[in-house]
Amino acid sequence: MSLIIIATYLYLLAKVVPRIYSSRRVLFSIIAGVFVSLNLLYFTNIIPPVPLSLREAGIYYSVQRTSDGEYRIVTTDKPWWARFSPRTTIEVLPNQRIYFYTAIFTPTRLDTNIIHHWQYYDESNGRWVSRSRISYGIVGGRDGGYRGFSVISNPPDGRFRVDVETTRGQVIGRKNFRVKIVDEQPDLEII
Repeated sequence: MSLIIIATYLYLLAKVVPRIYSSRRVLFSIIAGVFVSLNLLYFTNIIPPVPLSLREAGIYYSVQRTSDGEYRIVTTDKPWWARFSPRTTIEVLPNQRIYFYTAIFTPTRLDTNIIHHWQYYDESNGRWVSRSRISYGIVGGRDGGYRGFSVISNPPDGRFRVDVETTRGQVIGRKNFRVKIVDEQPDLEII
């Protein structure tokens, strides 16, 4: 549809500015190149699926939805600059649960499913191993993004990542973190 609109626009523009017609091969090459490039990037998951965007993602000790529709999140007491660090470590007790929370922006009237794909890095094989895939539905139109969370129990010590995906397997975003098993619970705060 976009190609038809662009072609119509260029046809009408050529009626007003005749020089456009003489450079039609260059214009066609540029438009075709942009069209093919964007489709290639989109379908190979190099660019995220439009119109979804990940507004917030984090790993926490507890996430609970309150009666007023907000979320109660339990995390460690960290300095303000730690939020911008690319490396996150969560210290957990043996057999403790960890929660992954996301806020995803969606346009109005979009109704789809989101998947939290939990993966663990297997040091012995040198590859990422799928631990679980947790799906939940979202409906667009909320300014702060549609919020949701997933949880796993008893994570082993090591590297993890959670891919936020569409049902087609397109990655909207990713959170990398390390799980460290400790004997004593760190100081926690509620946000």
